[in-house]
Amino acid sequence: MDATEKPDGGELINRGSAARRRPGRSDGGKIQPGGLQGTATLVIQTRQAQRLLKGRPGRRRQAGIPGLYPFSARMGAIWMAARRDDPYADWYLAQVSERIEQTRIELDRLRQPLEARLQNVTGIEVDIARSTSPLRVPLHFGTPYGYKGAYLISDFDQLVCAVLTTRHVGLLAEENGRPLIARGSRLIRRVFTIPLNWKPLAGIRDDVPQDSPGTQSAPIPMSDLPASVPARTEPAEATRTQSGRLTNPEDRGTSTDCDSNSFGAGQHPLTKPVL
Repeated sequence: MDATEKPDGGELINRGSAARRRPGRSDGGKIQPGGLQGTATLVIQTRQAQRLLKGRPGRRRQAGIPGLYPFSARMGAIWMAARRDDPYADWYLAQVSERIEQTRIELDRLRQPLEARLQNVTGIEVDIARSTSPLRVPLHFGTPYGYKGAYLISDFDQLVCAVLTTRHVGLLAEENGRPLIARGSRLIRRVFTIPLNWKPLAGIRDDVPQDSPGTQSAPIPMSDLPASVPARTEPAEATRTQSGRLTNPEDRGTSTDCDSNSFGAGQHPLTKPVL
């Protein structure tokens, strides 16, 4: 246990583990609240969206379809590698984030004309169809990327509902509706496929020279990474806490000095999140 002398020369103040009280315990006569525990549920209306949860394993003559659960597990491993200062993990986090944003915009672009067509019907009010018994899927992810993947499935679910409703009321031909659903599903599968190509790097950013053995098994040479990744001109998302503070680069891969309400600090990628 270390201690620090007060500036005025008075008695020492302990700054070790005894100074950090557990949540919910008394500290100097005051009761502190424990960490916040939240819940999240994905509500699915269509079977097409449900298929994107688990995906489908590959068969002899049929390629596998990646799903949300394998995607979130893989992104959890990449997240933890980024906390250990793996530059390739940083690069994959950036790629996935960018692709998710692009895909959500594209799904919205596919859905909006259908909803506008329904709203422009004169004299008839048409509500987009909803399931009489929607599937409620509890979400428990240790990183934001599992939830971001769930947002994609929710967006796709809304697209499918819009397509099926517009087709049912005669405002969209069946041969025109099927390609919209197929395109939306394909866009999400492309996102879920990205982390499958990641391989852990044997070393961290500062320890791995360009010609080291650790870079030979990596997907691309270190020199081919975007300049901001090896140099870390911008901090990776995995090094941020919920409160927006940055972890000390020297402490990556260890517990962070953040409050009890921070998200994902020191958690296994698949544990229930602390919000």
